[in-house]
Amino acid sequence: MKSIFFLSIIFFFTMVGELFANQVSDPDSLEYVVRLKNGDMLTGIIIDVLDETENGGGIQLKTFLGSPVIYYKEISEIYPKVTADRTKNRIFIMPTGDAIGRDHFIANYELGLFYAGFGVMDFFSFTVGRSFLPTVLSHDQISIINAKATLVRMYWENAPGGMSLALGGNLTFVNNRNNLNHVYTSINFTGERTDINGIIFLKTGNKDFYTARFGMEIVDFIYEDGAFGIGVGIKTKFSRRHGLYFIGELWNINISNVTNTAIMAGVRLQNTSFSADFGLAVFSVPYIFPVASFAWTPF
Repeated sequence: MKSIFFLSIIFFFTMVGELFANQVSDPDSLEYVVRLKNGDMLTGIIIDVLDETENGGGIQLKTFLGSPVIYYKEISEIYPKVTADRTKNRIFIMPTGDAIGRDHFIANYELGLFYAGFGVMDFFSFTVGRSFLPTVLSHDQISIINAKATLVRMYWENAPGGMSLALGGNLTFVNNRNNLNHVYTSINFTGERTDINGIIFLKTGNKDFYTARFGMEIVDFIYEDGAFGIGVGIKTKFSRRHGLYFIGELWNINISNVTNTAIMAGVRLQNTSFSADFGLAVFSVPYIFPVASFAWTPF
């Protein structure tokens, strides 16, 4: 029954994507970011395309300060403004519907978990992580593998932003004797300043009881097979011009039990190469602890 419900959710999201597919913008109506070879960056709408016989061709860009002509030989990169956020593939730990694409990254969570992600075209995204916790033996360290496929990506016709939908799965090794498996669907709505992401996931496998060991401390926990979980994430920019964001996530790993809930809220500082997250996580136990992550997107 749960499997049927989960497949129904996937079907619903897919139909939503098809419903809005006719609202994809004409690329010429989008706002673009143009990075020049001299390092300057311009933002505007392409209002004209010059013939290639004129200095190799170029574009005329309508910006806030005017409408300059920019030749192709002066352009290093050009892309829609809505894709300028290189961390759009994740909130804090939540995978969004957006693909990693060319925004390959190396990250560190809580100083103890090293994480890397890479994209294949604009459809497939892969991330892997491994903890290196002091005093914890190698076979008791945590390992994570995640893969997702972005099936739908579109832009709104009369407003900035768009929608993306992905299906994925992950495998987490609590240690070399215990692993958790999930399949999920993630849908992301982006606007000019705010992104909202929703995720629904199903735990698969055949175990309900797990044991984790951290040094001399042993932790037993229950996570029922077939449990449905949900999550909501938000990222919103404090300023139109600065890389300062509020980020937040709400998780429930088993919707049949409200006590399986966690909330994370914090801020993100980012530019086109680096990002840093700082915040607090609150569990319904209750338990509160600080969270932090650092990511480098070198390419």
